[in-house]
Amino acid sequence: MKKNALILGGMFLFLTGCSALKKTVPSGTVDKKISSKNLVDSFEKSALQFDTASLRLQALLESEGKSQQINLSVRLKDQEIFWASASVVIPVAKVMVTQNGIQFYEKVGRTYFDGDFSLLSNFLGTEITQQKLQNLLLGQPIAPLSSKKWNLSYQKNQYVLSSKRSRTPLQETYHLYAGNFRLAEQHLEQPQQNRSLKVRYLDYAQVKGQWIPSKVVFVSSVNQKQSILTLTYHSVALNEHLRFPFRIPNGYTPIEL
Repeated sequence: MKKNALILGGMFLFLTGCSALKKTVPSGTVDKKISSKNLVDSFEKSALQFDTASLRLQALLESEGKSQQINLSVRLKDQEIFWASASVVIPVAKVMVTQNGIQFYEKVGRTYFDGDFSLLSNFLGTEITQQKLQNLLLGQPIAPLSSKKWNLSYQKNQYVLSSKRSRTPLQETYHLYAGNFRLAEQHLEQPQQNRSLKVRYLDYAQVKGQWIPSKVVFVSSVNQKQSILTLTYHSVALNEHLRFPFRIPNGYTPIEL
């Protein structure tokens, strides 16, 4: 189990360019006269718009008493592709994620994975797709806020949207910064399956006039076993011409999980 957790954690590290980021914690005062519908409208109007993005970041995974740190170069094509190269001094792995699934290989053990999202979903504590992964990394909710009705409350300088129906299989809570209507936190919980995922967006940076997370902490809990993943974004570039080369080398062994 420990080996599987580290492999799955490594896979997620590899999922997750370029001007240096000037980080800030959004500030502002909540408007208690705003309705939940108008709040959602303001959030969606300020959503990140891009065709491609490249990011350089550092990832730290803490799971089952062990930690793993890695540097990532990530390239994204909106709603289509995650491509990433991972390095620890030298390149050690690559990943390609599309709507069809995940392909991944690592050079140290000469192994690879080619499959769907089920194992990664189990590791993160919520159902995952390519689009949902993109949303989690870029400060977007795992599903559109406009698709549901919400209870609205307030917490310091944040708006809090929570599921109106309390007995659905997936309970959702979203915190939005009052200063820029961007996500401060999203909490996804499936009580019947004893798993949850909390994602905190600790600070943001502006790139070409758009807000992008610059530090993100994922806390995944599955059957009371917790994993923590911290992503620190160092640079981001939007809408540049990007290539997504990927090929699993000959002679590599498939990972059995």
